Amino acid sequence: MNPEQWARVKDVFNAALEQEPGARPAFVAEASAGDHSVHREVERLLDAQRESAGFIEHSAAATLLSGRVISHYKIERLLGSGGMGHVYAARDTELGRDVALKVASLDSEDAQARLRREAQHASRLSHPHICHIYDVGRANGQLFVVMEFVPGRSLSDLIREAPLSVANARRYGIEIADALAHAHEHGVTHRDLKSTNVMITPKRGAKVLDFGLARMLDTHQIDALSQSQRSLTGEGIIAGTLPYMAPELLRGQRGDQRSDIWALGVLLYEMVSGRRPFTGATGFEVSAGILHQEPETLPSNVPAAMRAIIQRCLEKNPVKRYQHAADLHLALEEMKGLAKFPRLRIPFIPRRVTASFLLFAFGLATAAIVVYAIRSGIRSPAISNVYGYSLLEDGEFEQAIEQFQAAANRSPGEANPWDSLGEGYLANGMPARSLEAYSRALAIDSAYAPSILGRGLALAALGRYDEALEKESPDFRIQAFLLSRVGRYREAAEVLDKGRRESPDGAAEASANALLTSAWLLVEQKQYARALEQVRAAETALGPLGDGRKQAFLVLADLIGGVAESRAGNRGNAARRLASQKSRYDSGDRVESNWVAALEAEIALAQGLYDQAAASFRTAQTKGWQTLGRDGSTVFTTSLPSRDGLARVEIARGNRAAAIEEYRRLTDVGPGQRLFAALEPRHILELARLLDEEKDEALARVEYGRFLKLWANADAGLPELGEATRTLTAAR
Repeated sequence: MNPEQWARVKDVFNAALEQEPGARPAFVAEASAGDHSVHREVERLLDAQRESAGFIEHSAAATLLSGRVISHYKIERLLGSGGMGHVYAARDTELGRDVALKVASLDSEDAQARLRREAQHASRLSHPHICHIYDVGRANGQLFVVMEFVPGRSLSDLIREAPLSVANARRYGIEIADALAHAHEHGVTHRDLKSTNVMITPKRGAKVLDFGLARMLDTHQIDALSQSQRSLTGEGIIAGTLPYMAPELLRGQRGDQRSDIWALGVLLYEMVSGRRPFTGATGFEVSAGILHQEPETLPSNVPAAMRAIIQRCLEKNPVKRYQHAADLHLALEEMKGLAKFPRLRIPFIPRRVTASFLLFAFGLATAAIVVYAIRSGIRSPAISNVYGYSLLEDGEFEQAIEQFQAAANRSPGEANPWDSLGEGYLANGMPARSLEAYSRALAIDSAYAPSILGRGLALAALGRYDEALEKESPDFRIQAFLLSRVGRYREAAEVLDKGRRESPDGAAEASANALLTSAWLLVEQKQYARALEQVRAAETALGPLGDGRKQAFLVLADLIGGVAESRAGNRGNAARRLASQKSRYDSGDRVESNWVAALEAEIALAQGLYDQAAASFRTAQTKGWQTLGRDGSTVFTTSLPSRDGLARVEIARGNRAAAIEEYRRLTDVGPGQRLFAALEPRHILELARLLDEEKDEALARVEYGRFLKLWANADAGLPELGEATRTLTAAR
């Protein structure tokens, strides 16, 4: 926009303020003299003026509470104002964190009620892409809500500058759809989703704000989200922001989750085009467009897949739209026509081969060559291998195996391609095939360390621990893990202690990881206080690490610490761990996202929220992988402390039969079974206990015997050994 246009914007805006509110749209359309840029900018300024309720109110609000302390929240500055009240940046003086504090208007009972409703609805939700509610209170008759402080810029600000790239629009669309799916599963619809209600944070992506117009779905409507495709609409009042309102809302019907999907379609259209799909000089014209017209054609650079997704979101008939936000999320995830090359990663290079900065520079150059080669159709063994690891870390395991197999076929005499193929099969839950590939690699080079490490984990998945422990793992933390699975906790502790002492290179990282592994082993032995000591020691050790690496370890530390607190009955501490974890994790990293979901599930189970716990435990099983050799946290990728969470949910519900079936799934190593983690002897023991409670003594004896065979060399005096031995002896 040039200086002349800005001058016209100022003149038209000031003149519009002198008009009656209802006459402003027509006046602006005429005064803009056909200049679309001027027209749009004046509309934006008028929208901002309305939302802030005018400069005078804004100024008064800014000084209303600044510097004051409400409860233990110190008010710092005004962030924004609206019809419901004012939002301030504040400091929680007890917990030492920044928060946002929303204060309802003093003279508005409706604003107080709406703010209370927002807090009630949003507090039911716990999701990385939804603004969290921390607290609700009153001070001098004023209702206030304390929320997560979300740094960044609103989506509307970003769109105003320029259309987003299709890749970013897709990413934010996935995150918003995931947030809506979570809300809908908990019976909450947003009803006012718009670009000003979405913040884009520097590291965590999109955050959905303001559930002030949200309403609860009835129980039968919640059930319908997964059981029916019928309409859930009914008569009700119109609520929301006009350009984002679905046709059914304008007709006076009561919208459902599909109205939120329409609004997300409008957002997707805005993101890729820089404009809204339905515009007009007056509210009547906008409404007419929404009800009867098709949106303008999208720019030619928008891929066909994205066009199709947006078109389906903006179907006038809600029956023709995506019926659930999860469906839209999946469609965006599986979009065809978007090159994967921007997401291509250089596989992690273990410390043993990272010799110098020159090697790192070589890795970057290699990545550039790989992108060019893939686009050009070139498939050398090295390029197939690098591309395979990129796919593997994105959870696209089958495609990764294809790349690794291609590399192995081209270089059958090299160990590295077979090693990569073994890792691909291991990640895909096929340990028998993985073992075959690792054996090929070791036949070529019997000392090839990555394949020794991978072979041990493949054997562990098959329950063949004696073979896995014949060769010491190249990673002392993996070695300790394998020892602990068969009850050899003393040796595992010695290995961890020795490894920490003998790791001068990157000692902080090795020490922290060893301490977290130790903490995990203590959690499963129900020594929660000692486990928490180890977690805190790990967090202290993490101080010298770089930010990116440190964050991942801290997310893992919060998981293990949160599980320990939850199982010890310290729910408040567990919740604080979860909040800390959510503030740190990378939502684009599948493994870290699984760690967050696992802790959410543990806390929900402890609270008796069984449906929520089950849903989060399933989310924690999302495909994800960390390259072997990266560090000892590899085992936490699949062998989570909460891997048997679904079974424990069924036990808590009193559904013993369902729990037995779940433990059978976890411990069945027969042909055709997908085994995504090490066979866990403790799960076999739990299965035996449940069968014993069911009076199925014959099968219980079989499982107790299987457990004792695996723990044949376990530490003497372990209570699990005594229990299994006594039960078998009594059965005879």
